[in-house]
Amino acid sequence: MFPYKKALVIGATSGIGWALAERMIENGVHVIVVGRRKERLDEFVEKHGTDKATPIVFDITKLESIAEFAEDVIKKHPDLDCVLLNAGIQRAFNFVKPETVDFKVIHEEFTTNYFSYLQLTTAFLPFFQAKKEQTALIYTTSGLGLVPITRVSNYCASKAALHSMCSVSAGS
Repeated sequence: MFPYKKALVIGATSGIGWALAERMIENGVHVIVVGRRKERLDEFVEKHGTDKATPIVFDITKLESIAEFAEDVIKKHPDLDCVLLNAGIQRAFNFVKPETVDFKVIHEEFTTNYFSYLQLTTAFLPFFQAKKEQTALIYTTSGLGLVPITRVSNYCASKAALHSMCSVSAGS
């Protein structure tokens, strides 16, 4: 049984995030769904109802806005007890052909998959540490962080960094 009552699901506009948010609702959890695509968030809330889901449009790659985002969420949802960090992107690159490598895309991928998670963690952690009830920061990572494949090596590196950060944090 999932012990949390209100979860912030970052990266809920498709795929794993959408499915996890739906599963949480099935288990009685109110979800705050977060993503860049307003139309997808609206579709999610329309499907499940405002009594079960609240949308927030936010782009986690805007690192300078994360602290303000977290403060706003905490102020509006003081009963928040779980944050699921799920957003991610994966891009293939062929480093044998360096002219095809786009460093702007590489930077965006690493920012989405790792740097934003670091900032979101540090933004929400003090709030959770101060709560008396059980809370959780849950991370979606990938086995590719442990066993990489060449065509998505930057994705693998970002997930390895995230895996390392989670392992070190859990052991502290």
